[in-house]
Amino acid sequence: MPGRNPSPPPAELLSVLRYDPATGVIVWTNTLRGRPAGRRAGSIDKDGYRVICHGGRTYRAHHLAWLIKKGEWPEQIVDHANGDPDDNRIDNLRLSTPSQNSSNRKLPITNTSGYKGVVRHHKSGRWNAQIKDGQKNRFLGAFDTAAEAARAYDAAALEMRGEFARLNFPIASNRRAAAGELVAGRLTRGPYRPRKPKPTPMWVRVEEIDLRDYADAA
Repeated sequence: MPGRNPSPPPAELLSVLRYDPATGVIVWTNTLRGRPAGRRAGSIDKDGYRVICHGGRTYRAHHLAWLIKKGEWPEQIVDHANGDPDDNRIDNLRLSTPSQNSSNRKLPITNTSGYKGVVRHHKSGRWNAQIKDGQKNRFLGAFDTAAEAARAYDAAALEMRGEFARLNFPIASNRRAAAGELVAGRLTRGPYRPRKPKPTPMWVRVEEIDLRDYADAA
């Protein structure tokens, strides 16, 4: 979970920074000890966030961007909507709760299914879909394929977390939501199951009969 600075930076630091909200880039406006004006400020830390050091303290660039653009130091976590911790465009930043921020995390390196919220049951071999609900995992169903389980997770994530949900199939899920196929209904109906093909209509079957067979019999 991204940390938060306990207090805003001094005005001295803000006076030598320039932020472009369209690109998310912060640059120095002054020359200091061989550092030219116009150079991009900060470096990338171990978590992938750009940080800027001043006066013995370290500030994350997206917090400074929020302060410069919004005029207030963020009391909540500043979340990167697209999950890229170095994309500090103002349109990509939003305030979030710890739970919302956690929902938007990428797949951990320990994931073995390739999908968020999907694990394989070691005995049955089927794919279980689950989602974090508070401090517990909510079971969403067992599926024949990992992709089916991933779509069940997406459905629950859309219902529970809205815009903060990180989906396995974002385009398809957003189209379902736009079409009014809300997941709440799917969850009450039970796990997702592919529809069985409809039987061939009777009139098609009649047309496929070779009438010459009857003529020969006659």
